[in-house]
Amino acid sequence: MKYSVKNNRTEVQPMVNAMIQYCKEHVISDEISQDMGLVLEEILTNIIKYSYDDTLNHEIVVEIEKDAESLQLRVEDDGRPFDSTGFYNPDIEKDFEDRNIGGMGIHLIRSLMDEMRYEFTQGRNILIVKKNLY
Repeated sequence: MKYSVKNNRTEVQPMVNAMIQYCKEHVISDEISQDMGLVLEEILTNIIKYSYDDTLNHEIVVEIEKDAESLQLRVEDDGRPFDSTGFYNPDIEKDFEDRNIGGMGIHLIRSLMDEMRYEFTQGRNILIVKKNLY
């Protein structure tokens, strides 16, 4: 399934709801459905919040694909290039006040997904995350 959303926070929850509905229709467990919804919310929120240097409307393309073994989420945007896969995990052993700002969302995505890939092609960020179904 392929969806298009605008870079507006009001578009995030309806897209997350569509993701959860997709999972229900494809008989994917509630646990995986919730993980995918949380990851999608984090990805879209970060794109909307940090990716654009202007206030214009931009299109974010979300593709959901299921095969026999996994569920894949592909998110494409035309924002500033950002390779989240090269980001180091935050030191979660430190007290909250002593940690560097940022990185917790990426840590969350890595901890919930089985695979995470990034590419920048033809002026577009493409983030692919995959969750094994079994």
